[in-house]
Parts: sequence; C-alpha cells; structure tokens
Amino acid sequence: MPRLDSIYFNLTAIIATSALKTCLHSGSLFLAAAISILLISPIQMAFIPELATHPILIFLPFGVRIVSAFFEGWMSIFYLLPAALSISIIFFGGDLNDAQTWVNLMVVYATPPLVFNLLDWEKFRDQQEVFSLRSWRTLLVAGIISAVVTSLLLHIVTFRSLYFTETLWSMALFVLGDLMGLVVLLLSGALISRAVLAR
Repeated sequence: MPRLDSIYFNLTAIIATSALKTCLHSGSLFLAAAISILLISPIQMAFIPELATHPILIFLPFGVRIVSAFFEGWMSIFYLLPAALSISIIFFGGDLNDAQTWVNLMVVYATPPLVFNLLDWEKFRDQQEVFSLRSWRTLLVAGIISAVVTSLLLHIVTFRSLYFTETLWSMALFVLGDLMGLVVLLLSGALISRAVLAR
C-alpha cells in the first residue's frame, strides 16, 4: 500500500499545479478581456463609429481560449472558469442566476476543447513546438472552426430576433474579431518569446 506521506505529497502537488494553472490561464484571459474591452473597443468606436454596436474586431480572449484548449484540453474550461465568471459579471453584466448566461458560457468555453478533440491526431506533436509552422496551422484551423461554431451557436441561442441578413453580418464580424484576436495573440507571443530568447 502507498504510504500516507506519499499520497499527501502527490495530492499537494496536484492541488498546487492546478492552482498555478488556474492563475495563469484565468489571469491571461482577464487581462486579454480588459485590453479588448477597455482599450481596443474605444479605439474601434472612435475610428469606425459605424461598428460601435458590433463585436470587437480584435477580440483577444478568443485567442487565450484557443491556446488554453490547445495545451489543456477539457481542463481548460476549469482553469478559465474564474476569469470567465468575472468577465461575464464585470464587463457584460451577466446574471449567474440566469440560465442564458450559463448556456453562453458553455458554448464559448466548451467549443475549443471539443474542436481540438476532433483534431487530436494533429495536436500532440504540435504541442512540442508551439511556435512552429505546424502548430500554428493546427491552432489556426482549430481557431477558424471554433470561431464559426461559436458564432453560429451564440446566434442561435442568443440573437434569435435578428433578421437573416443582420445575422449573417453579425456572425461574420464575430468570426473576424475572434480570428484577429487569435492572430494578434500568437504574433505577440512569438515576438515576446524571440525577444526573451535573444537576451
């Protein structure tokens, strides 16, 4: 039988690792949301006022969700949950007593790991070199699929009152904003990594 001190040590290590990953993933998600909503959105409204009521065209949180799902799979949902709830309440006025809020959260945060599960035959090798062209291809393919599926589901469950042409336009902007956020995040990560390694 395993010794109690060994079990305690392993349990402590698991809890510490989970807490660290939660802080890392949720912290990144909240920071990305704050930058997108408090910085990018006002700039968009100032320079493209006709899109003032439309989605943010560089939505960084989507990039964080994709990268998190790439590395953590289904566990990314739990690592991102604290920030997801905070963002929903602070920035979007979400009501946690409303079932619609939880449906939206489920669609947004469960779609990326589901897509990566479907692409699992590609993912394992790509995780070894996150900034290689091969891994970028997997991230971008999963990002495109996730953006389209997420936008479609959100418009089905949330924006049902829109006319067909309005729905298509809104969906296109959602997808564009998500993919631009993913690309900007990946490019920023690559530049920061190269700058750190060059020292």
